[in-house]
Amino acid sequence: MQKGVSSLIFVAYYLTNQRSLALYESEVFCPLVTQEVFEILAKRPELFSVEAFDFTGIRADLFNSYLEKLIGKVPEESTLLDIVKPLAKFIAQLPQYTLSMKTLDSQTIAVRDAFQNTQSPMKLLFETLPQACGYPSYVGTDLNTNNPNDFLNELVRHLNSLNKAYENLLKNFKDQLASALKEPADLNLADLRTAIAQKYAGLEKFKDLKPLS
Repeated sequence: MQKGVSSLIFVAYYLTNQRSLALYESEVFCPLVTQEVFEILAKRPELFSVEAFDFTGIRADLFNSYLEKLIGKVPEESTLLDIVKPLAKFIAQLPQYTLSMKTLDSQTIAVRDAFQNTQSPMKLLFETLPQACGYPSYVGTDLNTNNPNDFLNELVRHLNSLNKAYENLLKNFKDQLASALKEPADLNLADLRTAIAQKYAGLEKFKDLKPLS
């Protein structure tokens, strides 16, 4: 079969079965398969590989549970990207402090790092993330003894911890500043800033004073 024809057949096959396929270019997952990607594939098919996803048994149940828990809906023709893209976007938008801090819970750190250390979306969703949360891999396991909802509730808890980490840092700084300056601890940051500005207005006039010897 000619290379051009085989590429067209593969594109048709991929579009038909994309719900259960992951496409890689030079061993890097393609999160968005566009016309440009297909054009490169037609010219350089040797750069591409594909990973098939078995949608039977517990993986199908976990896939749908992922959608319900994290996306809030289960589109009939949903794909891996419906899960991976919002998760990857969430991690990418975290402050640099959250991406590098070491004082988080060890499992929360493992969840965060899973996105940076795992190229395969299927391995991420069904092996790395469950293991990061303290659960076994969802490959060849018994649904009755390994309920996906237990794992997903734990995953959501860790994602919430990541989401609030920087906010908690700012609150801690604010509380320490309020305590040091004898201000009420219940002031929010804006009110604390106003209170400090009023209390210490004009302090800059004394910047040239020499300390008493």
